[in-house]
Amino acid sequence: DHEHEHGHDHEHSHEHAHPHDGACHHGHLDLSKLAPPKKRTKIQPFPPKLQLFQLDTSLIKVEDNVFTKLKGDNDVVVAFDPPIQQGIHRFSIAFANSYSCFHSIGIVDAAVNITKGYALGEDEKSAEYNNKNVFGQVYHKNKGVEGNEEYQDEQLITAEVNMDAKPRTLHFFVEGKEQPVYVSSLPASIRFAIHIYAEGASFTVVTLGKAPSASVKGVVGKKEVQW
Repeated sequence: DHEHEHGHDHEHSHEHAHPHDGACHHGHLDLSKLAPPKKRTKIQPFPPKLQLFQLDTSLIKVEDNVFTKLKGDNDVVVAFDPPIQQGIHRFSIAFANSYSCFHSIGIVDAAVNITKGYALGEDEKSAEYNNKNVFGQVYHKNKGVEGNEEYQDEQLITAEVNMDAKPRTLHFFVEGKEQPVYVSSLPASIRFAIHIYAEGASFTVVTLGKAPSASVKGVVGKKEVQW
């Protein structure tokens, strides 16, 4: 029971839920000496060139489909263009060098202006699925819901939106396995996004684009998080 064992309370704010202090402090890093992330081939559908939304290039280094966090431990959200309004779209990534810090995959309302320090899941206009360091919780409106797998570095994590469904939905997958906690009633236009925190951490984009059909089959213990 994570809530009991870790003194973790879903009603607490993100500051309490995410181990920003202490757990993420790993001293000075020589980024050139970090083990590179596992090389991953892009899977179609994939745009010829990733289109980024308001990316601060002083905080993120982009090399082809690999994004590496620079300059200390702090919240950075990387969002992708174009905004999505219709169809089924899939976004698959793998994290590397996360240390004991949280990182997440999710979506943000396309109307949001992503400013410095913005963090997914802390407001009513974004949702995220966290890694094992936040117990695999899905966060929206500053509240976390447990039930999904506590994924780790180098696992393939997928976010899939169905903008044609009524209501519109966001489902998550770990190595292709559907997760029970999902988000419904999405806004009319969204962007896929990544929330990354630790200096030297990275994520590799494997898939980003429209899917021919939904991967959602339904799983035992489904939990709905309403937007």
